[in-house]
Amino acid sequence: MARRGLFAALVVAATLIAGCSSTTTRQVNSPSTSGSKSTAAAAAPSSGSSATSATETAPVAQLDSSQCVDVTGANVDLLAASDKDAARKAADTLESYSPPGSVKDAIEHFVSTGGAHFDDPDYTKNNKILDGWVKQVCPT
Repeated sequence: MARRGLFAALVVAATLIAGCSSTTTRQVNSPSTSGSKSTAAAAAPSSGSSATSATETAPVAQLDSSQCVDVTGANVDLLAASDKDAARKAADTLESYSPPGSVKDAIEHFVSTGGAHFDDPDYTKNNKILDGWVKQVCPT
């Protein structure tokens, strides 16, 4: 149990550090007032996932700060889950943001294992996929 708490603390710390380090870059690249409405629309989760392979290679729309809190919190909850029910609840939140197929597979892996287990041979692969997507949609 202590390992899960330590792991959750490390994930939260890494997420916060990553967010703090790139805030200036995002502000510099933010659109002017004329483009802010189209950016907000692009940040909303998409409703369909019919083009999974195109979504995985296409640039991912960044989420707003409220959505990022939701996604990063659900990511931590998924990995720190102690059973399949807690993992499913976190997975449902993540999947509501229409991740690409490989990310959905990684999420479902952690649901099937009831959270992250360091002795899981597929932990590293699935964690990298999930973490990479979170960093794409929430770079700050």
